[in-house]
Amino acid sequence: MSPHVPIRLILVGGGHAHVGVLRRLAGRSGDRCQIEVVTPDAELVYSGMLPGWIAGHYARAQTTLSIEARTRRLGAFRYPDTMVALDPDARTLTLSSGRTLTYDMLSLDTGGAPVDTTIDALDRTVVPAKPVDTLMSSLARFERRHRDAANPCRVAVVGGGVGGVELMLSLVHRWALWPTPPAFRLVTGTSGLLPDVAVSARQRLRRALQHAGVILDEGARMTARPPGQLVLDDGRDRAADLVVAATGARAPDWARASGLAVDARGFIAVDWTLQSISHPGVFAAGDLAALPAPRPKSGVFAVREAPVLADNLVRATQGQPLRVFSAQRRSLALVSLGDRRAIAIRGRWSLPASRYMWHVKDAIDRRFVRTGVG
Repeated sequence: MSPHVPIRLILVGGGHAHVGVLRRLAGRSGDRCQIEVVTPDAELVYSGMLPGWIAGHYARAQTTLSIEARTRRLGAFRYPDTMVALDPDARTLTLSSGRTLTYDMLSLDTGGAPVDTTIDALDRTVVPAKPVDTLMSSLARFERRHRDAANPCRVAVVGGGVGGVELMLSLVHRWALWPTPPAFRLVTGTSGLLPDVAVSARQRLRRALQHAGVILDEGARMTARPPGQLVLDDGRDRAADLVVAATGARAPDWARASGLAVDARGFIAVDWTLQSISHPGVFAAGDLAALPAPRPKSGVFAVREAPVLADNLVRATQGQPLRVFSAQRRSLALVSLGDRRAIAIRGRWSLPASRYMWHVKDAIDRRFVRTGVG
C-alpha cells in the first residue's frame, strides 16, 4: 500500500465502544486515514440511563450522545445506513441500500440482534426492548390506550436477567400514579431469576420485585402470544395486554455468513487486542465481540474497550504492536430499582438498595454522556 494513499478505515455500528473511539481518534489519525462511519443512528441512547428514562427521571436528551457531532469533529463521513453483508476476504461490505464499500481496515460495533421470541411480529402488543426508540414509542401508544381504563391492564416483561428486572421496576414506577395502575408480571425463562447474579444480590432484587407487587413466573419461557394472552412452555397461559421482550441479544445473521471466525453463538471471535482471530485488520467490540474468555454482554465492557480499540486502530495503520485489553472478570454493577434507588453488585457481594447508590450511578452516567469517557 502506498504511503501517500490514505488508509480507508470504516467503523460499522454506533455502539458504546465506537462512540468512545470517535472521540479518541480526533486529532490522532492525521492524514494517514480516511475514516467513514456506517450507522443509521445520529445519536446513541446510553444504555445505563435507559431505565431512568423509562421511569421518568430523565428526558431523552439527557441520555444521548451525538454520533453525528463526533463524526463531524473527526472530519469523517457517516453513511446513514445499515450493513447487511460482509466479505472480509474481498474487504467489502454491503449496505441495505445496495451500496458496496471497500475498506482497508474495519471496526465492528453493531451490537446483537433481538432474540427471536417466537411471537407474531405483527402483534403490536409485543415490544422488543431494542431498538430503544421503538420501545419508547410503543409504551407511549400503550399509555394513550390504557391510562384511563376502569380495570387494571396487564403488563408482562419476558426476561429474567438484570436488564429484564430493571425494565420491570422502571415500568412499575412509570405507571405507579395511574388512576388504576397495571398488574405486572415477570417471566424469567427456564434459567430462573437472575441466574448469573450472586445469591445476595438475587435476594435483594427478588425482594424489590415483590415489594413492587410484581408476580414472578419462574422456570418457564414464552412460546406463543395469542391475542390478550401469554402462553408458557409448561402449558400455563397468562392474560397480558402488553408484553415487552427483554431476552438479551443474539449474533446478527451476517456475522456467521461473513466467514469471519465466530464463537458457538455466532459472535465474532477476537483476541485480547480486539482483532479478529481469522482476519487481521478487522476489529470488533461491544456485544458483537466474543473475547477469548467470555465476559457479560454489557455496556460496561464496551465502554472500557473503547480506549484500547482506538489505540489499536491507530497502531494498526502505523504497523505498531497492538495493545492488549485487560478485561476484568468482575465489574461493579449499579442496578436501578425504578424509584431513584439502586443496589451495588460486584462478584459475590452486594450492598442494600439506597438513594445514595442511585446518586452515585446518576453521577457516573451523566459524566459518560457529557464526556463519552467511562
